[in-house]
Formats: sequence, structure tokens, C-alpha cells
Amino acid sequence: MRILKFFMLYILLYPLFSVADSVVDLEFDPFRIPTFAIQRDRDSASLTPQALAWKPELRATMIAGNNSMANVDGAIIKVGEEIQGYTLLEVRMGAAIFIKDGNPVELTLDAKES
Repeated sequence: MRILKFFMLYILLYPLFSVADSVVDLEFDPFRIPTFAIQRDRDSASLTPQALAWKPELRATMIAGNNSMANVDGAIIKVGEEIQGYTLLEVRMGAAIFIKDGNPVELTLDAKES
């Protein structure tokens, strides 16, 4: 009977000690916004408006340094790649900067087509 009580106590207390040993501290927070994205200058005053025959829809952005990407009309474009003559220059949070013939064009996620 004594062994049965010890065994039951062991079964009840074992998870408390085993969970405490398996907790691992993260070296970084995977959900934190990267500091370079926060500190980036979001002033788009230097961007010149340009009448576009191309009416793109920016669907998503992924900020990952040199591996940043933008989803434009369903196509995934990496920084430096082209779509219809426009080269993806930079990806910001909620925006993508393209350049064509020296004229920058900013697409934003919240832009609505008219």
C-alpha cells in the first residue's frame, strides 16, 4: 500500500518538475518588428507621382533585409527583380517601392483601385 501511495504521488508531481526543466528562453522574439523597419524613414515626399498604365495591386509584403518580397497581383517579387519593367527597389511595412526609368513608384497595401 505504501508503494502505491508513493507511485501515485510520483505520477502527480512528475509533470511539475519535468516541465520546468524543458522551458527554453528565446534569444529573440520572433514576433517583434525588426528595428530597421521601425527606424526606416517613411517619408515618401521624394517620390514623384507617375501616371501608370500598369495598375498594380500590392497584396502583401515581407520584410527580410535583402530577401524582402512583395506580392504584386499574385506574383511574388524579390528585391531587385522586375515586373512589367518596374524593378522592386525596397520593401517597407505595408509598402513596396518600385523604380522605372528613374522614377520611383510607391505601392501601399491600403490603396484602393478606383
